[in-house]
Amino acid sequence: MDVGLKSALEEFLEGFRGQKILFAPNPGNAGDSVIACAEYQLFDRLGIDYQVIAQDVSCAVTAGAIVFYGGGGNLVEPYPNARDFIARHHQGVKRLVVLPHTIAAYSELISSFGDNVDVICREQISYDYVLRFANAAHVHLMEDAAFLLDAKGLLARVGLTDGAWFNRPLRAAKRAVRVLLHSFRNRRQSNTLNSFRGDVEGTGRSGAEANFDVSQMLAADSMSALDSVLTARSMIKFINRFSVVRTDRLHVCIVSLLLGKEVHFFDNSYGKNRAVYERSMRGRYPGIKWCE
Repeated sequence: MDVGLKSALEEFLEGFRGQKILFAPNPGNAGDSVIACAEYQLFDRLGIDYQVIAQDVSCAVTAGAIVFYGGGGNLVEPYPNARDFIARHHQGVKRLVVLPHTIAAYSELISSFGDNVDVICREQISYDYVLRFANAAHVHLMEDAAFLLDAKGLLARVGLTDGAWFNRPLRAAKRAVRVLLHSFRNRRQSNTLNSFRGDVEGTGRSGAEANFDVSQMLAADSMSALDSVLTARSMIKFINRFSVVRTDRLHVCIVSLLLGKEVHFFDNSYGKNRAVYERSMRGRYPGIKWCE
């Protein structure tokens, strides 16, 4: 992003400065932690007063409140988390803002939104989909929050983030072992990272040499502000070891681009990656190469 210019997302969120916000981060893998970390950074940078709430929070807590639901790719089948949270709370809140999301399902839910709901889509296909069904909700097209992550600032950060791992010894040990094993398996191509997903969104590339699904292997147990910082920083430090990254993980790609890496980017199973690439990456990052 050009220095000194605010993104559309920053300009939108500035309107909430001085208001109390309840924030439900979207759960998921380390890529989702990167999104959450970027959102926490945005809130702090813009002076937004927020309180984190759990996915299972009571409707009595959110009634009459301004609620942000964290960005991600959760409003697609078969994922239920965002759908279930939003369905429970959207009618009783003063305002609900769904932060930048990929949306490809749950049309009946979208149709039920009132004018107290803002839905932010992170690419054109989702935007067009939501517009088809939104009767009263406000629909926006903005960038994925992760593009606004201060990745290099996190990379340089020490102290609290390092010491906090002592309170998470099991998770820290698991991550250290996984990274060490990958270094051994990847010694023939130590400059290149293959990070392909093997889950429902994968497209059969997870058998690549020394594949390391960063988003899954470094996933956190929580989306708290501290855990999101810890996980995002672990992901950044790991990716920064490589010069070339081959991936079908959206946020492995985004972090790699923020670090100035050469990225060979592949689609996921339902076209999310291509849509975000076309909206936010093509012509903007010289290091990226779209791969069929």
